[in-house]
Amino acid sequence: MNPIEKAIRNALEKGDAADRAFREKVYRSVHAALERTLQANPDATPEMIRQRRQTLKATISSVETEFVPAIAPATPAPSVSPRESAPEARHVTQGSAVAPAVEISGERRIAQGAGQAGMPRAESRPGTPAARSTASGARVEPRLDEAPPAGASRNDPKMEAAAPQPRVDASARPVSDGDRETYAAPEPERRQVRRSGRSRMFAGIFLAATLLAAVGIGVWWVADQGLLKSPEDRDTSVPNPPQTLEDEDFDPADPPGLAGEGTDDRDWIIVFTPTDPTTVSTPAGTSAEIIEAEGDQALRISSQDGEAAVVFDIGEGVLAQIAGKTAVFDIVARAREGEDTQMSVACNLGGLGDCGRNRYNVVRERGDYLFDLELPGNAPGSAGTMAIVSDIDGGGKAVDIFEIRVAVTQ
Repeated sequence: MNPIEKAIRNALEKGDAADRAFREKVYRSVHAALERTLQANPDATPEMIRQRRQTLKATISSVETEFVPAIAPATPAPSVSPRESAPEARHVTQGSAVAPAVEISGERRIAQGAGQAGMPRAESRPGTPAARSTASGARVEPRLDEAPPAGASRNDPKMEAAAPQPRVDASARPVSDGDRETYAAPEPERRQVRRSGRSRMFAGIFLAATLLAAVGIGVWWVADQGLLKSPEDRDTSVPNPPQTLEDEDFDPADPPGLAGEGTDDRDWIIVFTPTDPTTVSTPAGTSAEIIEAEGDQALRISSQDGEAAVVFDIGEGVLAQIAGKTAVFDIVARAREGEDTQMSVACNLGGLGDCGRNRYNVVRERGDYLFDLELPGNAPGSAGTMAIVSDIDGGGKAVDIFEIRVAVTQ
């Protein structure tokens, strides 16, 4: 039993199956359900739809034969003039019940039972269900298609193509029409407009959500890559504090010269030599001693911490010679072997100001450590001093001072 037949029989069991109107209602309901299913299936091909409809017709015919009583053997039908417009009908024997009509998409097919006098009888064809003998107990099947011309086969492709196909709207709704129900189709254009409007709304929502997600991903990627940060924020190395000038710093017009840079062709004024250590003072935390180095004398100074400095006097006469000019100071020094150090130099030039604080990396080789500054033209008023720290790291490393001198560049 196929699903369609099972559905029809289940529906007939719920009511009075002997009532022809009830059976018609069941057949129409099953047909409408089949059409809705076919229209809702986008993969249904025209051939599949045709086969399903033919299956439904055959099933209804098979079920309906159970409610039609047996008839007498068919007799040859009288000839009908071509001008007669009435369709062929078959004669049935007296006393037979009328088979119920099956209405599909507005087409009504009625199988007439016997006992209806004066009704024309359709021509029976050999091999068809209508031509069965009453002796064999066969019953008339309701016809769901138009009777084909005489001599034409039921399986003839031409007749099959010409046969009317049921057309039932999937959304048909029952409408009361006297003692039976018919089905009214809704307005297809209005239904199509509603579907089109919903489709456009869903498409717009999906497009907006996609664009919003793309923008969110882009913003997250830009923030994650740090493209909005400044170069300083993207620099993940150890932060270097900006250079600042402190009270003890000196920012000359030109940086201090390199050791030994152009010192031989100048007229130097001697500020200190180891032969006169009386111009040197050693505050607490410092020491100084005369040593022999490289066949010459040197004053070895040492600072025990980074703030203790050995002080060298600068005579007032020396300051008077360089007042109002640009002066270059030269400290000839070296570090002890294996004890390279960082030395700092500061000076107080009396009325001519100071030189700030200069730092030098002193190595083992003897060299010249220079700095220059532009002095005002007023009188110095007093002598000056130069303070040297041999090791600003406070490690107590010593520096050998061979000479301190100054020259005028203009």
